[in-house]
Amino acid sequence: MMSLALAVLVGAPLLASAQTEVRPGAEGWLATFARLPAGTTPAQTNLDCDGCTVVVGASPRVDLAEWANGQSVVHLGLDLEADDAATLYALVGLVGELKVWLDDAEVGTFVRGRDREDDRLLTLALTPGRHRLRLRLTAPVPQQGVPTRRWRFRWRFLDENFAPGLGSVRADVGSLRAGDARTAARHALHVAEAHDLEAGNLTIRLRLDMPAGGVSRAVPVALGADEERREATWEGTPIEWTLPYPARGPLRAPLAIDGETRPIGARVAIDRPLLRAMAELAPHLEGASEWSRAALQWRYDELARAVRDADPDRRWRQWLVQDARALARELRRGRDPFRHVRGYARMAHTSALDGSAQPYELFVPPGYRGRGSAGRAWPLLITLHGFKGNAGDYFRNTFGLARDWRGGETLEAHGRYGVAPTEGPMIVIAPQGRGQSMYRTMGEVDILEAIADVKRRFRIDERRIYITGGSMGGTGAAYLPFRHPDLFAASAALAGYHDQRVRQDTHHAGLTTVEQFLQAERSDIDWTENAVHLPMLLVRGTRDRPLAWTRRQVERLRELRYRAEHREPALGHNVWTETYAEGAIFDWLGRYRRPRNPRRVRLRTARERTLESHWVRIDARSESDQFASVDATLRNGEIEATVDGVDGVTFSPEGEVVRIRIGDQQFEGAPPLSLRRAGDAWEVGAVDLTGRKRAGVSGPIRDVFHERLVFVVGTQDPAHTFLNRRVAHHWAHPPGVDVRYPVIDDTDVTPEMIANATLVLVGPPWSNRLHARWSRQLPVRFDWDRRAIHAGGTHQGPQVGAVFVAPNPDAPDHSLLVIAGTTPLGTWRARFLPDILPDWVVYDEEVELARGQWSCGGARRDDGSPNGADPVSCRYRAHGFFDMHWRP
Repeated sequence: MMSLALAVLVGAPLLASAQTEVRPGAEGWLATFARLPAGTTPAQTNLDCDGCTVVVGASPRVDLAEWANGQSVVHLGLDLEADDAATLYALVGLVGELKVWLDDAEVGTFVRGRDREDDRLLTLALTPGRHRLRLRLTAPVPQQGVPTRRWRFRWRFLDENFAPGLGSVRADVGSLRAGDARTAARHALHVAEAHDLEAGNLTIRLRLDMPAGGVSRAVPVALGADEERREATWEGTPIEWTLPYPARGPLRAPLAIDGETRPIGARVAIDRPLLRAMAELAPHLEGASEWSRAALQWRYDELARAVRDADPDRRWRQWLVQDARALARELRRGRDPFRHVRGYARMAHTSALDGSAQPYELFVPPGYRGRGSAGRAWPLLITLHGFKGNAGDYFRNTFGLARDWRGGETLEAHGRYGVAPTEGPMIVIAPQGRGQSMYRTMGEVDILEAIADVKRRFRIDERRIYITGGSMGGTGAAYLPFRHPDLFAASAALAGYHDQRVRQDTHHAGLTTVEQFLQAERSDIDWTENAVHLPMLLVRGTRDRPLAWTRRQVERLRELRYRAEHREPALGHNVWTETYAEGAIFDWLGRYRRPRNPRRVRLRTARERTLESHWVRIDARSESDQFASVDATLRNGEIEATVDGVDGVTFSPEGEVVRIRIGDQQFEGAPPLSLRRAGDAWEVGAVDLTGRKRAGVSGPIRDVFHERLVFVVGTQDPAHTFLNRRVAHHWAHPPGVDVRYPVIDDTDVTPEMIANATLVLVGPPWSNRLHARWSRQLPVRFDWDRRAIHAGGTHQGPQVGAVFVAPNPDAPDHSLLVIAGTTPLGTWRARFLPDILPDWVVYDEEVELARGQWSCGGARRDDGSPNGADPVSCRYRAHGFFDMHWRP
């Protein structure tokens, strides 16, 4: 999509004539202000001054450096007029410092170092009459040795009913001559150009609109020339035109806005080959075999992404086109291109989370023989990329094919078309892991789905499945086997982050006991007991501080007397190039096999998704906020077990009869033999799981991201709808994570969605019809009459909200995630919650500092009080876990 975003200073001074009205865009954004001369004071009364100009932005996110003319301070102004008393809300995002005055009173000061939309709330209470709104924006001061971040600013207006815009209030930038007002309106008009494949036809879609608002004037628009000319007048309603793609050559259809020509069609020659390649693949997608469907779909989607994102990598675009055309030729000849893969290939699997095709890099040794032959089973290695890396680059690194640093080969280029491996002793895959997921939640699901896809395709030796990775991937190389202890035979975790207490925002006393448990649940070190049969190689460079990230994990492994090799080369963060050189990692990992029926099993877990290891299964944990553990040893058909935090356990070793000793009790029977707690004793029998937490119906809150999700926007109360929708999109699109959860209105939910997905209900019961349907059966109650939330007490206030996970009353195998406030601002505040959350949280504006943080207790700043005695910090109203039986 091509976007024309302009920042223009209308040159003529503001003149004393009719006031020039400005209106926000459809979503409340406004990027048109009067610019006041340097040195302007808050008491500036008149926008019609010498040196006053109008600044116009066609994009909601404004680069202030373009407006500043080399200055570090910019003064902006609007005049607001209300016939009756009114309230406006401004949602502000910026990098730098902002001071805001309404008339003579300072009403807000914000300092921000990160560019986030809707980051700060400003409430403007207007009496009848005219008011002055003045803004002073100061550029961020660069830290020593750190480049200055871009100076940015975003401003969104909501009216007193929380709808985008100014409601009954009028805004103006002073007086402009008619010609200057029309020029300002023209420059605020934004042109979005999209190239699409629709019903097999290549098309160009143009949309003309003012997403960032602007001067309220009619603007004549014309497209094309002579008899094909289209004309319209922009008067506040978007204009949309669809054009056929030219069969060859450039697009000859000039776009004129108020007589000024705007460039369109600049990417026609670049996008045409991509769109044609999509058209060649499209007829084969629906009927593709199970072996090829996902791989073909990923290529189709990647071609579409390259068009949509205007991917600048010419070589990658060429590869995509050539690859798609070659595959289309094979398919037309009746051949299945991914049925028998050898060597290197880009593969994909279809994810149960959102139905998307998720890619992984694959290498199959040339000597591999098919599943139906007498060929041997092969070992499998999963290799995981880092936070800023990609699967293709790390895949090549694993084979010792490092990128050409001196030659300037980028990480992305190496991953896309670096030299591919041709020889290797194992089948190797490198999943994308949903991007920057840390291989948790949807990232964990992606790795398990990729492994399952490879096992379906090839003969894999179940006892020789290995895992390795670097940085984020090094964390995943411990996180995954510790939580799936009977899956992997060995692990090489490089430069990982294994003890979350090392984090700067979590190693202090600010964490609550709830957060301390969640910190342990997220840390690898607290799951180390599960590595009893997992030989590990842990590597960290001596210049990669703090070394405790790895050293503490090594110390714990050695305390338990587990097999662990620890290396600390004189390197920085990148230790994988040296560790993987000449394929050395294959030799290290390949010496180990997972035991078939180990004598000793240790299982420690804090969640319902990972309750099994070898011949031990924990059927039920005792408490939501405690680990459950089993340590069992098998000798001569007798198991001696120690259990903690367990209500039910099943033992299933090989053999016809098993004898079990727990404490001073003994049991005997045919495996699998289940025991359940009865008071202080044990008895034979399975635990009744009715109403209990279990995989898919569980907490903490983030656990739902292991599931297929549908985000449901409450639309029953107009005051809530807009912010409900913004919050739904925020939660449905975690930054850096490739996931495509549907976001729909509560009127569009189908019975199939209720039965087969985890629904995320956004908005209180009087706003969300499904929340209302189940409200009396949920553990957190919303009170319409008192505008209150009942959870761990009664909570009231203008920005009070709650987020909680609970069973779906109509679909007991699925959870509901509810995100709601008693007011629209209470729902909006859910955007500020930190990463680790228990089963339920009640919050208000005190969580503001937690946005983008790991925990609430770790988010604080000194407000300048003497000796820092009373730091401003993040606080919950209440938070915690539901008991294991989910009683409302």
